[in-house]
Amino acid sequence: MKVLIPPARGQGEPLRWFFLILIVIGLLCISSVSALSVTGSKFMATMPPGSETTHTITLNIEGATEPLDLQADVMGFTNGPDGAYLGVSAEEDTSPYSARTYVTLDRNQVHLLPGTSEKITATISVPKNAGSGGRYAMIYIHSGVQGAKSVGFISAVAVPVMITIGGSDLVKTGTLTGISVGDIATGQPFVVTTGFQNTGNHHYYGVTDTVVISDATGVIATESIGPTAWAVIPGSTVNFKVPIRTPLPVGTYTVQSTVTKEDGTVLDSKSENFEVAIPFTPPPTSAKITLTPQSEGVLVSPDGRYSVTFPAGSVLSNVEVTLRPLQLTMVPTGTETIELGSSTFVVEGLSGLLARPATVRVKYSEDDLSAANGDANSLKLARFDAGGNAWTILSTSRDGETLVIQSDRMGTWAVAAAPGVGGTGIDTNMMILGGIIAVIIILISVFMLKRKKNTE
Repeated sequence: MKVLIPPARGQGEPLRWFFLILIVIGLLCISSVSALSVTGSKFMATMPPGSETTHTITLNIEGATEPLDLQADVMGFTNGPDGAYLGVSAEEDTSPYSARTYVTLDRNQVHLLPGTSEKITATISVPKNAGSGGRYAMIYIHSGVQGAKSVGFISAVAVPVMITIGGSDLVKTGTLTGISVGDIATGQPFVVTTGFQNTGNHHYYGVTDTVVISDATGVIATESIGPTAWAVIPGSTVNFKVPIRTPLPVGTYTVQSTVTKEDGTVLDSKSENFEVAIPFTPPPTSAKITLTPQSEGVLVSPDGRYSVTFPAGSVLSNVEVTLRPLQLTMVPTGTETIELGSSTFVVEGLSGLLARPATVRVKYSEDDLSAANGDANSLKLARFDAGGNAWTILSTSRDGETLVIQSDRMGTWAVAAAPGVGGTGIDTNMMILGGIIAVIIILISVFMLKRKKNTE
């Protein structure tokens, strides 16, 4: 994987910190934004053709000191890829199951004062020739931008409108649009993504996707996700992402994805073959320890690949520290391209520098080695410094298949391919800090000697 990594910090560092402080001060100066709340946040009913009803939406703002101006619009209604409910503009609302034109509002603009509430009344009219199944719309109520000009907030609520046409035939069908096996890397989540579309004329809740992986010997793993808390709207396509937690040796496999309704009825099922070129080991779970000033503490991932040894005296008070695997998609980026392997994790719970440096050990994987084109000597540990928004490749020693570094700070870590960067395994920031301290000691010594001479 290629990520961006900025150059080593130099003379521009004071300016970077200066602007960071300005940003923090600016955020602290922004007044708090009120919370918009609503009653009548959903309309769901069975309505025969030619019928009409009303639905009342009551709005208020909690903890507000300023009035809030709101705009209300009627939109189409669909699911996003993750299942989230989305509004669709009039221009894009081409669904035959749209109820957007069924809904009218008694007002489109609301001036909401602190400590008061306002109402919007929606009139819902089903035409006589409405047809069969369900009809769907969304009432989207939102403010303009609140807060400072450079940092603003929008308060918004979405009110789903879900109508079942009374006395009509309800068709609840669906089809799988595809199965995708993501990149398979040691220590990284392996996810099977199933695309699924509601091909019927009515919504349904509680959908479950079950994934079965097998080889020539039989079933290797079974995982599922669901039942969903959200409804799948007719015509919408959603993606079910099922993580696989079972190790897979090199070989050929079949993945079968089956989507069912809440009552167990199968909506659709499909199979695909895929290859595992490098043995797959699922990511480790998190590990926690409590560090004390008096004792050494060793933080180890459950699979033993990552470890951090904190010597006695590294912390000044008791503190809980967590080692958590980090997905490659969550790895921060910089401004220069480097190659990262699959070994990424974060050590959380510590702020500032350690009183004594800790030893970080990482057993590199075949994916890490592949990122370095098979050259284990070019594998190094890199640490992300959030304050400077920069990765630092550290001088790293190698003990067999284990990379070793000493550092007085924790954070986000990754194995990187960095040819030509050698070292002794000591954090260069520590070396710089040690050099600065040495210079200060020398200057103080020279000053004291001169002072002594002047007083003699």
